Amino acid sequence: MNFSIYQTIKQRILFFDYEPGQPLNEKQMAAEFGVSRTPVREVLLRLEWEKLVSIIPRAGIMVAEVEFNQLREVFQTRAPLEGLLGRLTAARINDFYLSKLEAVQQRCETIMKTRSRRTLLEVDMNFREVMHEVVNNDSLRNISDLLYFQTQRLWHFIFDKMDFDLLVEDEIEYMSRSVETFRDKNLDKAENYRKQVIFADLNRVRNIFEYSPDIM
Repeated sequence: MNFSIYQTIKQRILFFDYEPGQPLNEKQMAAEFGVSRTPVREVLLRLEWEKLVSIIPRAGIMVAEVEFNQLREVFQTRAPLEGLLGRLTAARINDFYLSKLEAVQQRCETIMKTRSRRTLLEVDMNFREVMHEVVNNDSLRNISDLLYFQTQRLWHFIFDKMDFDLLVEDEIEYMSRSVETFRDKNLDKAENYRKQVIFADLNRVRNIFEYSPDIM
């Protein structure tokens, strides 16, 4: 599989450059990337497996819709995996990676000025990426990332329904408290806090979908 094309198309989906339900044209994509349709098709099949693309026989290819009822179970499944990621990070982290996490947190703090939605999503991804570097467990990374990217699209989809400043403040607090548990090597606290964050996200999104039926 062409990893560069895969990353480009996936990023466009995650950041809503390609919107939910938008048709995707293999031929046009192949022309854009200067390749045959085969590598594009391989990428789209991979993204279908990741639940980011829908391929419907005789109907075509499109970006998967964002549906809370389907993703609720994904949130619930993510919680123990993210808890394990937090626990292993606390167990294995060193000063070098603590500095990397703090650098991501500092970048997050600048979002209050730039008010960039894309940057908010990027720093959240970057923070988890550093944790995965610490843990160095490909099986955990593959499974947890698969679920993470499915739920991550919800946030971009409903930004207009949320207080952006509050979102940024919550993200900064999340990073600060996470770094604190990692620095203290408190495995139980690191695990439980990450689970708590996932369920808090689930409740927040549930409330927005329940009271904003127009986004369904």
